[in-house]
Amino acid sequence: MKKLSILLAFTVIFLGGVLGNMPLEASADENSYIEVTTTTEGGDTVKGNAMVSAVPASGKAVEKVTFYAKAVNEPDENYYPYAPDSEAPYTWSWSTGAPWVPDGEYVLKMVIDYTSGETETITRNIFTKNDREPNSPDSPSALNASARTNNSVTLTWEPSASQKKFDYVIYQDGTKIGTTAENTFTIEQLSPGSTYSFRVKTRDIYNNVSIDDNSINVLIPSESSDPLPDLSSIQAEGPAGATPGGSGYSGNVNLSVSATDNDQIAKVEFFVKTYSADESAYWKFPAVQKNGDNYSVNWQTTSAPDGNVIIKAAAYDSAGQARTITKVLLVDNEDDGGPEEPAWEPAETPPANRIIGYLAGWSTYNGFEIMNDLDASRLTHINYAFALIGTDLKVKMSDPEQDPKNFAELSKLKAKYPHLKSVIAIGGWGGSANFIEAASTEESREIFADSAVEFMLENGFDGVDLDWEYPVTGGGPGTYPNPDDRENYPLLLKELREKLDEQGEKDDKHYILSIAGGATAGFANNTQLGLSQQYLDYVQIMTYDIHGTWEQKADFNAPLLDDNGKTYSVDKGVQAYLDAGVPPEKLVMGVPFYGYKYNVTSGENNGLRQPFEGSGSITYDRVMKDGAGKRL
Repeated sequence: MKKLSILLAFTVIFLGGVLGNMPLEASADENSYIEVTTTTEGGDTVKGNAMVSAVPASGKAVEKVTFYAKAVNEPDENYYPYAPDSEAPYTWSWSTGAPWVPDGEYVLKMVIDYTSGETETITRNIFTKNDREPNSPDSPSALNASARTNNSVTLTWEPSASQKKFDYVIYQDGTKIGTTAENTFTIEQLSPGSTYSFRVKTRDIYNNVSIDDNSINVLIPSESSDPLPDLSSIQAEGPAGATPGGSGYSGNVNLSVSATDNDQIAKVEFFVKTYSADESAYWKFPAVQKNGDNYSVNWQTTSAPDGNVIIKAAAYDSAGQARTITKVLLVDNEDDGGPEEPAWEPAETPPANRIIGYLAGWSTYNGFEIMNDLDASRLTHINYAFALIGTDLKVKMSDPEQDPKNFAELSKLKAKYPHLKSVIAIGGWGGSANFIEAASTEESREIFADSAVEFMLENGFDGVDLDWEYPVTGGGPGTYPNPDDRENYPLLLKELREKLDEQGEKDDKHYILSIAGGATAGFANNTQLGLSQQYLDYVQIMTYDIHGTWEQKADFNAPLLDDNGKTYSVDKGVQAYLDAGVPPEKLVMGVPFYGYKYNVTSGENNGLRQPFEGSGSITYDRVMKDGAGKRL
């Protein structure tokens, strides 16, 4: 259900592997509990696709179980609901490696409805750790001592830029002394004539705290206040990283800041540590060069391993007051097989048929470069995943920081390949919340359609793709079953088609409207595809994730045929759409370039369609680098 990579050809993976062990049957315990596949002996940390199960109290008949999850510091109304399960074992696959589940602390909740009418709610806190970095929220900026008395100081700061900010944590001389949701904090009972160190960290909804340093040393005066030193951001100049098409630094890098004070700067110090190391690991540069207000050091990147490092600078005045600032830099001394110059020769002519790739916006955080790593000569369309629907029913970016950069790169790519069309995909498994509300009334459909067209135009797209998972039945976080979706789905498409055509007349251009649909007859019926298809340029069938780690037996991700009725298949999914009345020329078959691995409990049939304990996913990159595809 989740598009995780560019989908260009047919690759299905079935591999054995171990993530952990999880009992699939309820125990004889009297109390209900939540069982989670974990990666630590203590059982509090998960990684990748974790299996989450509700184990109801023994001796009670269950009607259904609903699974919810939220970040630990979010309010209860932000619990994300998953589709209810009415058959034991009550198990869900929780994709912690997905971009909407960052590393941090979560609360898992199971609501168990018993046939007796009793309802029981159980919860469990769990940590996710997929080792993405940087993962910490940004610290507040411009920390300052805005007011001082003989025994107190008031700190003020500019808000953190992090979208998932929860509150701020205040430290005095390295010890936590309080929290606040405001941008100011007063500390009292201080001693006149003493110097104190203060630092403010951002805490996000996942309980992560910022690691960049914004600390200040403040002298508590007997009579007057001495302002703190002014310190600029850290500048870095030096050779580019060794990996072709990559980023970072390699070789001798000059690090510099500008520092001033109302009296004089006594000294400026520079420090460096690897990103994940403790703060006690900071290494101090032995010598700093001064040229007027500029202070600098030469840093040889070969002294650090490849990866992110943190550079810290601190400026002190003659009274011992100080201001600190940090900057994250990438060390790239060795070509590590990352982004390379394209190995392919561009196709001489574009494809004759539709070849559509999904570009996951979050992939560019991990070194994927749109202009360098995407062979658009062999594509006709690119679906950008994903935009979301806000509570105001308007389309919005899912990542306001990264999306605009990616949109600009897509525009450059289309300039290089004029035949290429870009389409903004709205929704997805993690972003289908609010589709029901957007489709529910004539007014809401118009609000959504107007905003979708506006978003498309503002960001340089050639069309809109709806990935609603799923109408009528619900599915992804924030969705729920709603029978009215069946009537509202074609009405939503009709409204959007009319708005796109209206804009197209103004621009003398045809704007694309497509959908991504579940590969089942149920989806075709729940969306009235025979009626709905008339508003669409083409229909993309999600003939991938047909089977996966959320099931009880291991199977191929997307088997082409049904093996004499033993499994559901791509063939059956395509036939369901043809039977629903979708013209064959409008059909686009989805192909996975990733797979799943299972630790099967039986070697019968080579493990195929056998029970398993523990599972995980495997990416296309890993297939190519590890040679896993040779096992097919």
